[in-house]
Amino acid sequence: MRQSDNPDLGSLSDLEIATQACRKGADVAAGYFRHTAAINKAQDGTYDPVTEGDKAAERAIRQVLEAGRPRDSILGEEFGHKDQNSPRCWTIDPIDGTRAFVAGAPTWGTLVGLKTGDDFTIGAACQPVAGDMFSGDNTQAWLNGSKITTRESVDIAALRLATTDDDLIDAPFRSAFQALKSKAAITRYGLDWYAYCLLAAGHLDVVFECGLQVYDIAALVPIVRGAGGVVTDVKGGHNIGPTVVAASCPQTHALVIAALET
Repeated sequence: MRQSDNPDLGSLSDLEIATQACRKGADVAAGYFRHTAAINKAQDGTYDPVTEGDKAAERAIRQVLEAGRPRDSILGEEFGHKDQNSPRCWTIDPIDGTRAFVAGAPTWGTLVGLKTGDDFTIGAACQPVAGDMFSGDNTQAWLNGSKITTRESVDIAALRLATTDDDLIDAPFRSAFQALKSKAAITRYGLDWYAYCLLAAGHLDVVFECGLQVYDIAALVPIVRGAGGVVTDVKGGHNIGPTVVAASCPQTHALVIAALET
């Protein structure tokens, strides 16, 4: 833990700081939910929405982190990098699932993670409409303060699979993913960050995604690992992001990695 210049925050652990910052940001974002328009921030003609809720939530999170951990780096989706020289970097995705947010669907969430060196060490993820606060530290994971665990190994025919969108899967893996999908019991789309937390809570078995940024995944890795799951890149390595394979246990993870081999 790093000491704070704020005596009210200095006694808190990194996990408590992450949870407090995440909750504050989520509450701010919730005030804009179904009450704000989006603009397209993409420059290439694609749709990449951002709202005032994204910006306001990130500002609120930064206030907590800057007060509680003033010597640490911060990387946020909306306002970039502060102090890139620190080995401890807090990551912020103020509204993960902005398309859902814009569409009025309560599956968006606020993510705050801590990356220490090359490892993802602390994560908090909040959906304030549902009242869900997930957190984890790679050894344990919690939903609203109660410990959660992943499902045990399952046969491929019972697999519960998730990805945000087939169209976002890199071309080399699309046919393999479709083959895996055809054998699985359930495939769910459009859950964004929520899929990883539902996996951690024992409701899904596998999440496969491509094209993720560090702030999309940093908070989620310690939650999945803490609940007993495995998170790697698509080759089974440690270069998590842009490709991510999250699985409920080592056996299921190995099955999926083999199925996605190209």
